[in-house]
Amino acid sequence: MRSKMKTVREKREGKLRKDAWAKWRQSYRSHLSGQHYTERLVLRFVQRWKTKLLEVDHLEAAGDEFLNGKDRRVAERCWRYWRRAAELRSAERSVVASVGLRIMGSVMDIWKQHE
Repeated sequence: MRSKMKTVREKREGKLRKDAWAKWRQSYRSHLSGQHYTERLVLRFVQRWKTKLLEVDHLEAAGDEFLNGKDRRVAERCWRYWRRAAELRSAERSVVASVGLRIMGSVMDIWKQHE
């Protein structure tokens, strides 16, 4: 009878040990999986950061080439065109203002003559 109880107890303890090992193994694998995911995520974002940094470097190089190449002459021509247009707009504003004042003065003269 004691040997049978001992056998039952050993089987139960063996089963508990087996279940504990299975749970520990599952928990450890879950931990490793989370760790692997975190590492991959960090690597992916570092790679994305590197590509963005390279894009910025390429933009700076393209800007330098633009200023040093034949596009610089195009930019200078556009700048002169814009500056000339701004000067013409300013002159047009002053002419419109003076014509407006002259018209207002002539209207006032006509109004004074009718009184």
